[in-house]
Amino acid sequence: MKKLSIFLIIFTLSFSLFANGGIPWDDVTIKDNGGRVSFKNDAEIKLSKENLNIRFVDDSVIVSCSYSLFNSSSTDKNIDFAFNLTDCWHKNYPDYYFIYQNGQKIDSTLKIENIFQDNNEPYVASFNEYSKLSLKAKTTTKIDVLYRIKTQNDGKHLARIFNDNTFIYNLFPALSFGDGIIDEFTLTIDKSDLSGYNGFITDISGLDFPFNSSENVLSKTFNKFDLKAHKELKISYNIKNWYMSDMIKKYRITYQTPSYQSCSTSSYLSDNKEYYPAWYLDDDDYMTPWVEGKKDAGIGEKITYSFKGPCLVTHILIVNGFRKSEKTYTENCRLKKIALYVDGKLQGTYELPDKPFSLAMNSNILETGDLLPLSEKRGLYPEQSLEIEILEVWPGSKYLDTCVSEIILLKAPIPYH
Repeated sequence: MKKLSIFLIIFTLSFSLFANGGIPWDDVTIKDNGGRVSFKNDAEIKLSKENLNIRFVDDSVIVSCSYSLFNSSSTDKNIDFAFNLTDCWHKNYPDYYFIYQNGQKIDSTLKIENIFQDNNEPYVASFNEYSKLSLKAKTTTKIDVLYRIKTQNDGKHLARIFNDNTFIYNLFPALSFGDGIIDEFTLTIDKSDLSGYNGFITDISGLDFPFNSSENVLSKTFNKFDLKAHKELKISYNIKNWYMSDMIKKYRITYQTPSYQSCSTSSYLSDNKEYYPAWYLDDDDYMTPWVEGKKDAGIGEKITYSFKGPCLVTHILIVNGFRKSEKTYTENCRLKKIALYVDGKLQGTYELPDKPFSLAMNSNILETGDLLPLSEKRGLYPEQSLEIEILEVWPGSKYLDTCVSEIILLKAPIPYH
């Protein structure tokens, strides 16, 4: 190595998931004016206990709900049970749904009630799972519901990585049980799976539920829980690294992109022991960098992407520095300021912050990498070349080599302003 000598305005859709397990009783009707289930209260059936577990996994939620229903009547009751899974703008079917009575799986049928659809609005539907319950007289019956469904994100395309996902669990229909007071209600929220992508809960509303976003499992038990005072639980969470990783898989420009030709550099470091060529910029390995080959820090050196025709490039994600270890990262130079040329014309300049070292992975790519939006509207369409020129560098503590671990070109669609 050479020794040292001295973000878009988007059109936003509002999505929500509603889930509950309310009871439309024997005279259940579906209203013609909106697909809403109408509920009939039965004071003789008491919801004495409910355990609600909500586990977030990427852009999905797994809900496990356990009811203890006491039939105080002297006669058995056979009822229709409707569990409202979701109200959404698109057909967002659950991945699965299971219902158990006293540990035995029972049948259910998914019904889709149209809320509205016209020429100016997207399709909206309410998804309800219907089943039959048999509650014996003077007996407590345990009902367990388990399902998985995607949560909703109030953005689209690449923009969504910066927006929270939202899950809303509708508590109000459970007023159909008795007097609407649950003796014991336990809520557990598990975000352990989100931690793998540095995901975090941003807000919990609808209940007195203080939380620490760093905790993976949150739990609280409420006594004499009043459903009339708590109509819905809303949980917002951010999984921007998961979305970014998904975008890289779907929209990365690679050798398989028809209009893409090659990546080359004006120099690279090579001697008997070290070899850091241009193709290291596109090898899916954040620990192998391209290193410029000049005797100084590489000011004026260029990375060139060649194309065989127009190619949409909306964003560039740069993983800066030599990320093999903290030693290689700090001892070598890193990009500080770059110029971007499209077909030989200067598009603009960008400054990159000098971030503290951490190993770069898809699970933290937005923290370790630098995402550069190339246009506020549609992105760029280079027909021949896209060039990145080194203008300034962050100095290394030992070497004059400027290193870049990975450069990812993205062709993700961008919403119009």
